[in-house]
Amino acid sequence: MIAILGGGLFAVISEMYGFVLFDLPAIVYGIVISAALLFLITPFAKDAKEVNVEAGTE
Repeated sequence: MIAILGGGLFAVISEMYGFVLFDLPAIVYGIVISAALLFLITPFAKDAKEVNVEAGTE
């Protein structure tokens, strides 16, 4: 959730203020920030260690 909000908010703000680096559109920065937040926050998630990856077993 924080990755979506952080990346989206950064993209909207950079679009509003005209932030341009390497001649890329604002959505690219939003995607990069979103991915970084996703990979930085996930290991600290409360339920991250309780995920069962076995599919179809009951």
